[in-house]
Amino acid sequence: MGGERKSYFTRLAPIIVLAALTGCHKQVTSTPPSARQSYGAKVRYAEGQKIEYPDFTIEFVGEKPPRSYERYPRREFRITGGGQVQEVSWGRDYGDIGLVKFKSGDDKYLIELVGSLEYGFLGEDVMVVWKNPPADTRRSIANHDSLEALIEALVKAPFKTVYHDDGAADATVTAVATPDASRQDAPAQVRAVLDLGPSCLPLLIARLDDQRLTSATFDGGRFVQAPIQVHLGYVCLDILLNATAGQAVHVADCSDDGLGACVRAGYYFRPDVLSRPDGVVIMQQVKTRWQRAYRAKRVRFEYPTWLKRG
Repeated sequence: MGGERKSYFTRLAPIIVLAALTGCHKQVTSTPPSARQSYGAKVRYAEGQKIEYPDFTIEFVGEKPPRSYERYPRREFRITGGGQVQEVSWGRDYGDIGLVKFKSGDDKYLIELVGSLEYGFLGEDVMVVWKNPPADTRRSIANHDSLEALIEALVKAPFKTVYHDDGAADATVTAVATPDASRQDAPAQVRAVLDLGPSCLPLLIARLDDQRLTSATFDGGRFVQAPIQVHLGYVCLDILLNATAGQAVHVADCSDDGLGACVRAGYYFRPDVLSRPDGVVIMQQVKTRWQRAYRAKRVRFEYPTWLKRG
């Protein structure tokens, strides 16, 4: 197919929105658990139920509690076939769309959860299993994985950015000093995300509630003497605020200073939000608002004017 392919998430998002608004996505055919399922079909699953496919059976073992570095529970599946038993899992820490890859014998398989490239929104108890996914799907998945790698790079980036609570409070990972005093630059990890253009918006929005710590720090408020590391969610919010336009999020002709200045209520949280008892809830609420604004096309991408492309 000609033209540059969009990411898995970007291609899927409009389908999910349309399905949610119209309720017209295809129904899942109810099939007895003992019946053999077809690859590429939507199938409902439930804990403890074994679902038979031509080459193996899949059993949803249940939800496992999050590990120390995770926020969300994981859905665990047991796959039995080809003389082996293997367990695979997926949780929302790994992205908003469930993609579980595994091998059985010489063949490669893919489980889609929550959303599907073929069907759009699936729901919380429906899956699709593909055998040796077609090249189009494999390329989309590889693209999805490469986008997730860009997010991982932000977690590991050696940021020197320090967010402040006083004065202009204008520190950002999208603008750092360079030997040339007349211009600013951004770390390579941030540039790589921005160079995706509009496709970076859903990627960043999906991580607004990510609590993994980065090397960026915050020294405001009660943390003046002991700066804290800033979580990835805030770094993604920082990039979004500096790479978007639209009055749904940004206050026009605003000259205010300080953290969250010129950002409309509901679209911002502080870098120390997790020090609050309701911090996680606030992050999730902000993420939801950004998602709605993006899907309604009320926010658009703008490459930061202070950065040169390439």
